[in-house]
Amino acid sequence: MWMMAGDLNDIPSNEEKWGGRSRPDSSFKDFREFIESNALIDLGFEGVPWTWSNQWEGGGLIQQRLDRCLANQGWIQQFKDARCTHVHKEASDHCIVLMDTEPAKKKYKRRFHFDQRWTYEEETNTVISNAWKEHQQGSRFF
Repeated sequence: MWMMAGDLNDIPSNEEKWGGRSRPDSSFKDFREFIESNALIDLGFEGVPWTWSNQWEGGGLIQQRLDRCLANQGWIQQFKDARCTHVHKEASDHCIVLMDTEPAKKKYKRRFHFDQRWTYEEETNTVISNAWKEHQQGSRFF
């Protein structure tokens, strides 16, 4: 099982190129064969769709997805939650390709709502009463 990430200096189709002249389909043959012969799967990405730019102003701007993360099936099964992110940097003509194999799961804060029905239980009233009697340290705001 393995994964490769970085500047592969080619694209599999004109769909990953913005600006400039379109390339003939035959020019993608070698790169596509490399991916296919090694049974690689593109891991996709989050962030901007391109990873390289010639940084020209105006009509000459060209952007391409030259950097990517590719892996075989075994690696993908081992790291099911892995994420590849394109991090755009103004100081470079390439984006940073960040591979996170254990992304943090988003924690959603739920708003607390007091349910009046809880007061029907004697135990609830005791817990609330004891909590109000307990001395708290800190400012009034705390």
